[in-house]
Amino acid sequence: MAFRNEEEASRARVEALEQELARTREELVHARRRPAALPGGLPGGRWSSAGLATAGVVLIGVAFYCGFVWSGSAGEQTGLVVGSAGAVALVLAIFLALLRRLLIIPAPHEAVVVVGRTRRRPDGTTVGWRAVVGRRVLVVPILEYAHRFDLRPQSIELSLANVPVRRGPPVGIEGSFLVRIAGEAPLLDNAVERFLERDPTEIWAVARQTVEAAIRAVVATLDAEEVKQELLRLAQTVRLEVEEDLTKLGLVVDVLRISRVDPA
Repeated sequence: MAFRNEEEASRARVEALEQELARTREELVHARRRPAALPGGLPGGRWSSAGLATAGVVLIGVAFYCGFVWSGSAGEQTGLVVGSAGAVALVLAIFLALLRRLLIIPAPHEAVVVVGRTRRRPDGTTVGWRAVVGRRVLVVPILEYAHRFDLRPQSIELSLANVPVRRGPPVGIEGSFLVRIAGEAPLLDNAVERFLERDPTEIWAVARQTVEAAIRAVVATLDAEEVKQELLRLAQTVRLEVEEDLTKLGLVVDVLRISRVDPA
């Protein structure tokens, strides 16, 4: 009886081992069919930018390490070659990273002002900046820094109360205008001189005050009835009146409308 029990136990162990071996084979087959996960988090295919950057840093470090190790074991010449290659690759990677940060490409609606080094203008005067529109510019580290101007038009609403006229009661005037920073010299130079590192809200506030002052100056030369009946002519006159002042500021008014004139 003892012999039979031992034989049955041996058979049971053999069957269990065969079943475990079959499961292991199935797992191996499935593992071969699954795509391997590569560094960078993408399974079985393309590497992400972060993965490539990490791999590059790792390879440079490995090259450096191998160079030092081989210089003492497998031969000094081979180690120096590998170490030098790793050093060159590291320097090149740092240079490209710095170049990407220092090479500024302005958007189509931007002007970049590089401040730091002096230059001579055509009129003989010298300034400590240069303005660039529509092309790349390289900023020299430590010596220079860059400031951006947005050249897109800004819409500004007008609402004036108690505007005095030549004859008649004061009037209230409502309207709007489109203003922008000039994108060409010498007007852009004027804007840089007056608004460099100023907040855009300050620039538009100055433009509003200048246009409002021009409206009051023009309306003061007209009768109340003339102001009410000739809105288009009033807007054209105000635009001509304000043009010289805005030019000095480096600003341009594209559109100016007077939409309403009422008794104050």
